[in-house]
Amino acid sequence: MSIIAIDIHDVLAGYVTALVNRLGWPAQWGERMTSFWPNHDWEKHWREHEEFLAGLLPIAGAAEVLNIWAGRHDCFYLTATKEKWRGVTERWLEANGFPAFPLVMTGTLDGKVAWLTVNENPIDYLIEDTVPVLWAAESRVRELIVIDAPWNRTFSGGQRFRTWEEIARWVQ
Repeated sequence: MSIIAIDIHDVLAGYVTALVNRLGWPAQWGERMTSFWPNHDWEKHWREHEEFLAGLLPIAGAAEVLNIWAGRHDCFYLTATKEKWRGVTERWLEANGFPAFPLVMTGTLDGKVAWLTVNENPIDYLIEDTVPVLWAAESRVRELIVIDAPWNRTFSGGQRFRTWEEIARWVQ
């Protein structure tokens, strides 16, 4: 039985896709989402974040794979989302058919990096899309599964996948 840490945004839920639909194509890709749309009112976005999170669409195939893994692996969700959005996150996961795995909320991207740095429990697989987290986890997990995206192409480590079907074939 493998221990698998799974990011939520842009791994299970289409966060950047929702922003592209709302704001148009990014001005640039970078390591942090706020750099994609440098002229966007991010303060307003964070004020309306709960409603934004509730409206995200699930990534195709993710719930089906995780439901299969529920009996085969020790999985947990690992997200940089703030604790104040735990309720909307748990409701979104349940409403979209995801299993009730433990949910670790680190509050910020830097908090997620710090959590990975101090975590002493072994993680066999980390499924992630964000470059700073991938860099922090590179020597801390057995296998990195990178969800391929334009913003993470500067990271060359791990195993890169585009679909959950590909991930399911690779993780047994």
